[in-house]
Amino acid sequence: MTETEEPSEEKIEAQKPGILEEDPVKDGKRKRKSVEKLYDEVPPPAKKKSTECVEGVGQPIGELEAFAVGIKSKDMIFLKKFHRVLYNSPGSRKNIRSSLRKFRGFN
Repeated sequence: MTETEEPSEEKIEAQKPGILEEDPVKDGKRKRKSVEKLYDEVPPPAKKKSTECVEGVGQPIGELEAFAVGIKSKDMIFLKKFHRVLYNSPGSRKNIRSSLRKFRGFN
């Protein structure tokens, strides 16, 4: 029996270790390339222009009663389009109504 057990033990020792039992870091033949960073070539992001009230020569349209009632009932899509006509920008949701109320006309 000892003769039959010895070859089986040699076979077990000769087998390769499993994937989980091997060293996780292996040295490959391929040399890794270095990373080239492009941060220096990218210009800084442009600052957004704030919507400034156009200084016209009339009274603010927010003081008109019909406009004040209409601006409360209109949906945001219409107001964004109207804001774009007056200020050349859609405006943010927070300041559309207030900037429309401050509009006094064009010079």
